[in-house]
Amino acid sequence: MRSLSQAEPGRSYTIKWIFVSDEAMTFMQEHHIEEGSSVQLIQRCMHGVIIKVQGHCFAIGDEIADQIKV
Repeated sequence: MRSLSQAEPGRSYTIKWIFVSDEAMTFMQEHHIEEGSSVQLIQRCMHGVIIKVQGHCFAIGDEIADQIKV
């Protein structure tokens, strides 16, 4: 298991667990980024990652991506 920030771009992953603030968790659940969800890591950015979930792309900072284990 590794953090989403350390995952390989271009691959899909299943989220194993998430440990973030309640505010961040609410946003992620509203956008189907939760335990058991499948996410595709599109690319790494300077201070984060771009992921694709159910056809929608999101940028997530490393401080959050470090707390998402895949």
